[in-house]
Formats: sequence, C-alpha cells, structure tokens
Amino acid sequence: MTKKNKKIIVAVIVAILAIFIILSCIFISKFSASVEKKPEKEFKSQNLGVSYDADIISNFTINGTEHTLPEITEDFLGKEWEFCEQQDAEMILYGRCTATVSLNLSGAKDCRTTVSVMNCSMDSHPISKCMIYEIEFPDDFVKRSGAEITLCRNKFKISETNTEQVKSILGVATRVITEEKNTILRYDSKLRKDKNKLRTTFCFNNDVLSSVKIKNKLIPEEYEQLEVKEQAPSFLNEYKAPSELGDDIISGNFSLNGDLYNLPAPLKEFINNGWSYTSEPDNSIAAQITTRIPIRKDDSCLFVEIYNPLPTATTIDNSIVVGIFQQNDPNYQHGGANFELILPQNIKLGTNREEVFDIVKNLENVDHVYSHYHEYIISFNTDSQEQQDYLEIYFNSNDDDEFFVSGFAIERYNTVLSE
Repeated sequence: MTKKNKKIIVAVIVAILAIFIILSCIFISKFSASVEKKPEKEFKSQNLGVSYDADIISNFTINGTEHTLPEITEDFLGKEWEFCEQQDAEMILYGRCTATVSLNLSGAKDCRTTVSVMNCSMDSHPISKCMIYEIEFPDDFVKRSGAEITLCRNKFKISETNTEQVKSILGVATRVITEEKNTILRYDSKLRKDKNKLRTTFCFNNDVLSSVKIKNKLIPEEYEQLEVKEQAPSFLNEYKAPSELGDDIISGNFSLNGDLYNLPAPLKEFINNGWSYTSEPDNSIAAQITTRIPIRKDDSCLFVEIYNPLPTATTIDNSIVVGIFQQNDPNYQHGGANFELILPQNIKLGTNREEVFDIVKNLENVDHVYSHYHEYIISFNTDSQEQQDYLEIYFNSNDDDEFFVSGFAIERYNTVLSE
C-alpha cells in the first residue's frame, strides 16, 4: 500500500469518527431533554376548561350569602343552616378524617342537603372547627326551598343558566355526559394532581341548570398545622409482656421469632426486640386513627396495624400495635412466612385444620367462612361479634386435599380505644 493511500484511509477513519461523535452528542442531548423532569402543566384545552380558578368554581351564593369552599363549618352555618341531626352537630372528627352530614336551610321545612367535612389537622377537632369542602344542591332542594342560588361569582344561576353560557365562560368541560334531555358538564382542577380534589358538576334538564355539586378539598395555603407533640399514651407504661404463651387462643398472646407479646402492644416492644420501620416524612400518626405499616427484622417483613388513641397527633414510636397479619403467600401484601408466628396451643403455619377445630369447637362466637380461603373468624368478645377484636385463621389445601393453616389476622384494641 502506498503512503498516499494510507493517508486517505486515515482521513476517512477520522471523518467517520468525527461524524459518530457528533451524532452521539446530538442523541445524548435529545435523550437528556426527554428525561428531564418538566414542571407540571395544565391539561390541554380539549380536555379541560381553561378560564377558571379554584376560588371561582368553588364559589356560590345562596339567598344573598356568599360562600367559597372550603369553609370552616361554624362560619358556613351562620344563621342560614342547621344540622339535621344533633349527633352530627356534636361529632368529633379524628385527625385528617372526613364525614358526610345533612344540613337543613334554617326556617325552611325539610329543605336538606348533604355536605362533606374534613379535618385538616392531625389532631381531633369538633366538626364545628373543621372545614366543609363539598356541597350538593339537587333538584328537590332547589324546588323545596325556592332559594336563589348563583354560582362562580354570580356568573350562573340555577333555574336560568344554560350549557352554552357555562361553556362560554369556563371553556371546554373535563367531561360531558348527554342523555336524552339531560346534560352534565364537569369541570376539574387544571392540575392533574388535584383533579379529584377540585371539581364542580353542573346538571342541566332541557338545557336549564337544575342542580350543582361543588367540591374543593384543597387545604388552604394559610392553614397552619400545629407541631406534633411527643405525648405518649399512658398504655405504653402499663403494658407488660406475657411470661408464657399459655393455652387460651383468644388471650391475645402470640410468639414472634421467639419473643412473647400480647395485643394490643406498644410498637416500642417490637423495636426493642430488633424490629424497625421506615419513617414517614413527619414520623407522626394522626389522632385516634389506625394505619398499617411494615416492620422488618433481618430478612423478615411483617405488616402491623398501629393506632393512636390520643386526641392529638403523636410520633409513630408512641403508637400501639393493635393488629398483625401473616399469610403464607409470597404475593400477599401483608407479609410472607419468613418469620415464625405461633399462637397458644402451638397453632402456626402448617397446623392441620382438624387440630385447630378440636381447639376452637367449644369456643363462643366462631364463624366458619368458606371463601377462597377456608377460615375461622373468632371474636375476642364473648358477648358480641365486634369486628374490632378478632382472630382470623386461614386454611389452604395440599395436593391430597388436606387443609392446613396458611395465615393469621389478629386485631385487638381491648383497653386502648380511649385514653
């Protein structure tokens, strides 16, 4: 090969490499742009209206009194509304909980409607201090009350406005339903993350607005959550772990990897025995609610139900375990069989159903359920079938059609229902 030909080959190779490098840079640049997280955008106009805000579609006026949801219950009631049931007026809402109640228009006979109320706080509060986030004005309420109801800062009026007037101001609806003489226009939040929290639904009969449902579950920006207290339930200091498993299967006793517990038990008891949990962002549990969390030890994972009996939020460390769940199924969401859980009389995974039957046959409040899993449901309360205190034993069959214990669910509140 001549020296000239070598130079030509080298030049071609260099050119090819240069082209490859340029194309690689272009590809990487486009790929990076495609995976870069983009700010949340509004829905396209063909999917959602484009000319309304939360304080517009959640605003209404009834008989001259203006409201914008969400609104504190006692402020909303004023002199215009009253609770239909006294027990609703006295209701206490647990932390971050909701309730639906009926209100009657004051001075009008049987002119009731339903509202939904939320407690934005982690602490428990009377319903009067919570916030109404949803209200419905159905056809019969409008007809019975004769009330004058305007919507969206007096832009629309029930019994007068038509569909085109709504669309001309709010734009294209999130959803349109047409059925014979009835039309429904639904407008959701412009943001995907809030579309189920902010929603107003207009219902038309013969193209005349006949009813409306307004929902705004967005917590106001000015709302301030009080700092979570580290107050501990008195139960934590009163708890004593059992010294032996015993023979009474409705005692609440169980052995977990060799350590003895009695439900309900402080979560700290499990932590002291080597179990741990992944903290929530604020490491807290709202007042008087239950929630399920996974706890782990080595390669074991067990789902437990924890409860805060206090009227104020507290840290998860101060919660009480009121339920445990084990299922011998790797696809079951509440844990597999990579730990040993034993009930009194040595009932555990793999125990024959006949052995279990001999133990439970003389107990009161035993239900036999034959669903996907054959099971026994045994109430801890001998005087009633309360589902808050129960032992559930599941069975599955092998190839020889013999049934064996395949899982447990134990839930026991007992003395921690109130502090």
